[in-house]
Amino acid sequence: MLKTKSANLVLIFMLLVFTPISYAAEYEWTGATGQDWDNPSNWDVTGSMYTWPNEEFSPWDRVNTDCDEINIGTGGIVDRWGSLNIRGADDGSNEAVLTLDHSSQLSVRYKSTPPPWGADIGIARGGDSRGVVEVRDGSYLDLVYGAIRIGEGNNSVGKFTINGASAHIAQWLIVGRTSKGVLEMKDGTLDIGGFGGPSAWSTLYLAYLQGSTGTIEAKSSSITMDGSLIVACADDSTGAAEIKDTVIDMGVNLDIANAPTSVGTVEIRNSTLSVGSVSVGRKGTGKLEMREGLVEVASDLTVGREPTATGTLELRGGTINVGGRLQIGYAQAVGKVEVRHGTVNSRSVFMGTHGGDAELRINEGKVIADRRIVLGPDGVGHIRIFLNGGLLQGQALYFGCPDSLIVFRGGELWINRFALSEADMQDLIDIGKIDAPADCQITTVGDYTVLGSSGE
Repeated sequence: MLKTKSANLVLIFMLLVFTPISYAAEYEWTGATGQDWDNPSNWDVTGSMYTWPNEEFSPWDRVNTDCDEINIGTGGIVDRWGSLNIRGADDGSNEAVLTLDHSSQLSVRYKSTPPPWGADIGIARGGDSRGVVEVRDGSYLDLVYGAIRIGEGNNSVGKFTINGASAHIAQWLIVGRTSKGVLEMKDGTLDIGGFGGPSAWSTLYLAYLQGSTGTIEAKSSSITMDGSLIVACADDSTGAAEIKDTVIDMGVNLDIANAPTSVGTVEIRNSTLSVGSVSVGRKGTGKLEMREGLVEVASDLTVGREPTATGTLELRGGTINVGGRLQIGYAQAVGKVEVRHGTVNSRSVFMGTHGGDAELRINEGKVIADRRIVLGPDGVGHIRIFLNGGLLQGQALYFGCPDSLIVFRGGELWINRFALSEADMQDLIDIGKIDAPADCQITTVGDYTVLGSSGE
């Protein structure tokens, strides 16, 4: 009898220890007595012993362990005086979801003058945690002084959704700080900035620390930021942005693959992007693909920037306007640009600067430089231009290193005739700097010497 009783006790203990706990508490905002998040009388609670979402860990930012749903949908204003951490249980058995709906507003702020870091929202901030914040149906989320960090802690997964709604973040937005973060937007508006200070305080980071993953999917939306968009910030991080029918205006830079072993990709479809400068493959492996739309770059667009980098730019339609240089394969980096359709306009084109490996392919697209096209300005590098159709145009053409070549198989090469005469163009073909078929034609059109195919 004693042995049986002991066995039953062991069985009960094992069930208690090894049976996962199910969390399904719902916290429904009523706003019965005002706008204060911390007031229990403003909440209706189902399935919990607690009376408001942060009671278990008050005064800290984490919501209760049993939180399954936190719903704000009355159309009113809610004030949270302090940070929030929207996350489930430590064992990852549940996912905490905060939802703003029906034109509601949540403002997160400090009561008094804030310290520089402000009051933040963490989404899945903590090891093995799961968390979601959804802002939808005309609602508004306002981080008055702070930032949002998504996916922080080993094996954490966080998601931030803006659907037919708006959000303002005074400081930075980190999507995938140490683990996995996702930002999804549809018919939404996101504004990052207004706090002041360095531009890094108003920047959107994808995949922030080593081993992290961060993604953005934006459709029919608008994103503005005082700072930069940095995709894949650290070694072994992976960042990806898919931008469709969206307008993005950033005050400083777009950097893709910002560490030697990082991988970053940005895909732009029928969208508009305004930015100070662009580095595709700043230190790691980066790719920018564009299908229709408009990209306005105030300064330089560099494809492959530092010795550890490989950068790729594919233009399959649309227009890229570069106020400074289009730089391909800079400082021993590898840079590849392919223009299948669409147009790249720039002040000048520099390839293989400081010994880079640079390749430009033009297939039915256009690359137009207001000034020079320079292949290997420092006398070193590996440079190739493949003109298979379309147009390459500049005011001057300069071959600066021995290992540089233009392979002409179609389309047209236009160079100002006062910098390169018909005889000069023929000389470049004769000495092997331009590889062109025997039946190509060299003509003069206005102020330009033009190399074209027979019959064009």
